[in-house]
Amino acid sequence: MEKLHEKLEKLTENLKIIKEDVLTHIKELHSSIHIYTHLDADGLSSGAILGKCFLRENLPFQITTLRQLEKVEIAKISEKING
Repeated sequence: MEKLHEKLEKLTENLKIIKEDVLTHIKELHSSIHIYTHLDADGLSSGAILGKCFLRENLPFQITTLRQLEKVEIAKISEKING
C-alpha cells in the first residue's frame, strides 16, 4: 500500500509541475483562450471546468458551444487562428 501512496504523491507533484508549465506558456501568449465545447453533458461540463480553471488563474477566456464538431467547423476555427 505504501508504494501506491508514494506513486500517487509523485503523480501529484508531476501534475503540479506540468500545470505550472502550461500556465506559463499560456500567459506568454498574451491572448485570450478560446474553448470550444460540444453541446452535450460531457462537453458542457468539460468547458465549464476549463473555464473555472482559467478564471481562477485570472486568464481571459471565451467558451463557444457547437452542436457538432465537423470538418467545416474545424476549418473555420483554423482560419481564425491562422488567418
